[in-house]
Amino acid sequence: MAFQKEHIRHCILFAFESKKNAADATKMVYSALDENAVTYKTCKKWFQRFRRGNFDLNDAERSRTPKKIGGRGIRAIIERRSLSNAVGTC
Repeated sequence: MAFQKEHIRHCILFAFESKKNAADATKMVYSALDENAVTYKTCKKWFQRFRRGNFDLNDAERSRTPKKIGGRGIRAIIERRSLSNAVGTC
């Protein structure tokens, strides 16, 4: 089942407001939704955000667009790594 991120974040916020910790929040979401709905790492990140007083459930703005590597870029990286591994074994 695919759950909306905001819905899961509301569940995490509910656990936070209920004085639970991130591990308990993860278990609560697992039992209510699905074990694949959220990770402990994600719950921990949101708990840290809530502790700082930030209760905005939207994703944080990114400073820039993430880099995308096309097929040629990936091939170039693989070739460079292959060459460096081959040179290191001589």
